Amino acid sequence: MGFSDWTPQYTVNNPVMDEHHQTIFKMVNQLHEAIFAKKAKESLGVIISSLMDYTERHFAEEERIMQQHNYPGYLQHKAAHEHLSAQAQEFKLKYMAGDNTISSELFYFLVSDLLVKHILNMDKKYAPFLKNAPSARAECMLQNASVYP
Repeated sequence: MGFSDWTPQYTVNNPVMDEHHQTIFKMVNQLHEAIFAKKAKESLGVIISSLMDYTERHFAEEERIMQQHNYPGYLQHKAAHEHLSAQAQEFKLKYMAGDNTISSELFYFLVSDLLVKHILNMDKKYAPFLKNAPSARAECMLQNASVYP
């Protein structure tokens, strides 16, 4: 069990997005373990960079899916992603510049703002829309077919 674990309450009823979210949870847990183990700054920097890069790719894929299905909340959601990305980059730059005091602030941001607030408040809004969109159902069926031979 990690610092913060993905549970079914976080599902957005899209296998790809759920998998992305689970990966982000795992990466946050890796970062927590590395901080707790007092890993070297370079090791933490690699984990932070990987987490930020993965999150950016996730945001891009999520936005692509929303656009593909004409999700009406797309622009608001994209703006939220841009805000989160800017905050994440600020933390990363501070850390890379030698500010080692940001670990508690960074963790609060990752767990509270990114994982809990964003997924439960923003991502959950598109879940019913994608679940009921005919093309989204077909997409999920194809994804499930490739995951479960």
